[in-house]
Amino acid sequence: MKNLSIFLIAELLVCGCGRNELSREEALALIKKEKGYPHVYGHEIFCGDPDHVTKLYSEDLDQKGWVIIHKTLKLGEIGSKPIIEFT
Repeated sequence: MKNLSIFLIAELLVCGCGRNELSREEALALIKKEKGYPHVYGHEIFCGDPDHVTKLYSEDLDQKGWVIIHKTLKLGEIGSKPIIEFT
């Protein structure tokens, strides 16, 4: 009887001490549920506005390959062709 009780206590300790780790999928599901991620951010960019061109140019987004900035446009292309193009 004494051996049986020791065995039961040992088994409870071993079974009760499970792993407290989350898998990657479980962690992502919890983050999405609790925090509402991913957030969508929006910002309007006018492709013909010189102020937006200077902001994008100062952030080096054209060097990183995110946008194409046409630095030289002919006078006839100014209203018909955008200065900024997204890749």
